[in-house]
Amino acid sequence: MQTQPEIYGVDGTKKSIFYVGPAYDATVATIIQTPDRHQYLYLLIVFPHRTVESDEVCLYISSEQTDGEKYVLGIFDDTGHRILQREEGDWTDLGAFARRALEIASEQLVTRFVEFQPHDWAYKKIRNPTEEVLNSLISEGWTVVNSSVGLDGDNWFLLKKPKSVVSNAA
Repeated sequence: MQTQPEIYGVDGTKKSIFYVGPAYDATVATIIQTPDRHQYLYLLIVFPHRTVESDEVCLYISSEQTDGEKYVLGIFDDTGHRILQREEGDWTDLGAFARRALEIASEQLVTRFVEFQPHDWAYKKIRNPTEEVLNSLISEGWTVVNSSVGLDGDNWFLLKKPKSVVSNAA
């Protein structure tokens, strides 16, 4: 992605909320430092799942300050940077921003995300599973979150809470 917000690196932000989907991971970040006049209160940062570990971002949605006062939603993607002028809301509210940013990302990427804490959940994708394989995984505690049909066949995305987390909650 060529157009990105000018920040001092994704690793320098504080990750607040984590989401996972069949083909993407997303994180809402706060405490964003910039080298110039741009002010970002929050960023939804979306990473595609890759077979090789990569920190390449494919989409940013921002709560950014314009003209030194009002916060608006912005999108950084392959087409560039644009401000969503018609999006009304309090984009200084973390919950309101996260909900709307996730809706926009889901629409733009044609996917669905589920909130999770990385240490609380395991996830996996399987391709073209038989009914027997799916039933076996479900009996092991896996939950089907999403399925899709693509050029490479059926893709199923599953989440599972590890036993250590389940037993600690009981």
